[in-house]
Amino acid sequence: MTWMQRLAERVGLGPRTERHFVVVPKLGLAYGRIPKVANTSIRTLLARHVRRTPEGREMPPNTDAFWQTGTEDAAILSAAELKARHPDVFVFSFVRDPFDRLVSCWCDMIDRPRTVLPALAANGFAAGMDFAAFLRHAATVADRRADLHVRAQAAMLVEGGRVVPDFVGRYERLAEDWDVVVAEAHARSGIRLDPLPQSNIRRRDRSDVPLLFADPALIEIARTRYAEDFRRWYPDRAEPRAGIAPPPPAPKALPRTPRRKPERA
Repeated sequence: MTWMQRLAERVGLGPRTERHFVVVPKLGLAYGRIPKVANTSIRTLLARHVRRTPEGREMPPNTDAFWQTGTEDAAILSAAELKARHPDVFVFSFVRDPFDRLVSCWCDMIDRPRTVLPALAANGFAAGMDFAAFLRHAATVADRRADLHVRAQAAMLVEGGRVVPDFVGRYERLAEDWDVVVAEAHARSGIRLDPLPQSNIRRRDRSDVPLLFADPALIEIARTRYAEDFRRWYPDRAEPRAGIAPPPPAPKALPRTPRRKPERA
């Protein structure tokens, strides 16, 4: 059985664990992964700092399967496992405006594909659903059985009423907040992380967000279904806003080498 088949078997049955935290001990970091919030970019970058198993060389690092069996020195853990095994790592995550995250999920996972992911299909989603139907259906799927793409962000980052990460950055200011992670990794490991690679950015223009939420009833559905996300991280976001995708962090400028003056003969 290939890793793809194993992954399909896992996700086809819906979420079976509550392991949301990718820990890379070499960096002194753990990342609370949230799909549709620069997740592919972050996990791709972190994977540069782990030793892959022979099986892991075939796996894309944006899958949980990679972090379960594809590395020798990293893992994906539950909040309890993380606290017990790695109490001193710096735990970080990134969250996204729930309105924008919903539109991103619909565009990439429902509207464009001919088929949907097995876990989304198991939740009752179908390729080609219009946005209103997608959102109304998402509101009926409880977080405990929802695919991670439509699960509330708080459901993955909050344990026992407490936010697990030490730092929660915003997708909307990705470059600025990524610098916090870079500084922590450097202080703890001596390794300076690269700027985030651009991965899976398909919607530079976000003018579709308020258009798709033109019906006030849809706004109310989203605010009710994702109330905890709004309360904790976007309390001022009463209505959808248009915008553009955040640019990746700019590469750090290298210090200039002073030009030597030519010596006189």
